[in-house]
Amino acid sequence: MVASITRIKALVKKESKDLVRNPYVLLPCLLPVALVLMLSNSLGNVQGDVPNFELLKMGIDFNLIFISVFAISMLIAEEKEKNTLRTLMLSAVSPLEFLAGKAVVIAVLTTIANTIMYLFVGMDIQFLPHFFVWSSLVTVVMILLGSMIGLLAQNQVATSVLGTPVIVAFLIVPMLAVDSDLAGRFALLLPNHNLELIIVQLQNGGGYANLGSNIFTILAWIIVSTLAFCYVYNTKRLD
Repeated sequence: MVASITRIKALVKKESKDLVRNPYVLLPCLLPVALVLMLSNSLGNVQGDVPNFELLKMGIDFNLIFISVFAISMLIAEEKEKNTLRTLMLSAVSPLEFLAGKAVVIAVLTTIANTIMYLFVGMDIQFLPHFFVWSSLVTVVMILLGSMIGLLAQNQVATSVLGTPVIVAFLIVPMLAVDSDLAGRFALLLPNHNLELIIVQLQNGGGYANLGSNIFTILAWIIVSTLAFCYVYNTKRLD
């Protein structure tokens, strides 16, 4: 246990330094918050034509895609370009230690960005703890997906190609769900869309009534994506 914690700490320290030195990763981390801030300022009053939650929803989706998925995928792909990923995978580092070392920095950045956006758009602060819990769980799912993209990609440029289906599914489909029944049914299978449905009901005072399917979907994504990541990691390590 002590050795495992030591390895994770070393990986977290390394990832922090790599993130600061890599503008291609650091820049996308700033985009979601900057986008929400600029839009809210340009509208003048977020209570006007665009409701608070619509700004938050957009910010969350961009945040999960650009930080939780693409940032970690590019960090892992960068390891490949430096030929250090093979060394890590052939060492005593387990899949969960590898993921934890990579994910801690990204998870912290995502959480900070989500919290800033939640407070800035004027959402009810009493539901912030609930938002923190469910957004953190969905962040875990997206980090796992991003980690798999990073392991499968040959380099940082290839992460954009492999990540395109993720953008379409997790970013575009929820946007189309408003006007399309087919997109709406598909969106119900996505963790970020279920997160948004939970937030809406809590903000409207509905509590957790009838949210069982939404919660189950998020938890199912965590289990499936964790198993998929372990499979991809072990497969790549054997390769």
